Amino acid sequence: MRELKILAVVVFFSLLTYYLVEPYAHHEMHKKVDAQGNEIKTESHGFKYDGSADIAEVNRVLSNLDYETKALTEKVKELKQELIDNNDVNKTEVQN
Repeated sequence: MRELKILAVVVFFSLLTYYLVEPYAHHEMHKKVDAQGNEIKTESHGFKYDGSADIAEVNRVLSNLDYETKALTEKVKELKQELIDNNDVNKTEVQN
């Protein structure tokens, strides 16, 4: 039982070191530097993703889809009316 407790303590501190100390050490000891040894700092130029471009694209696609749906609905109505008219003409021809 004593060995199990010792193992648990060793594992705990190993994981603690790995997750807390190692990332900091990696960041400090492996800095990105140029040929002269100056640290390279990455800049984001103030870019922050807010999704507005994607939202605008989705709205544009939905608008186009809505327009196409209305156009197809009108075309279906016209074709139904044309079918009804042709059916009425055929009934009239049969009666004569």
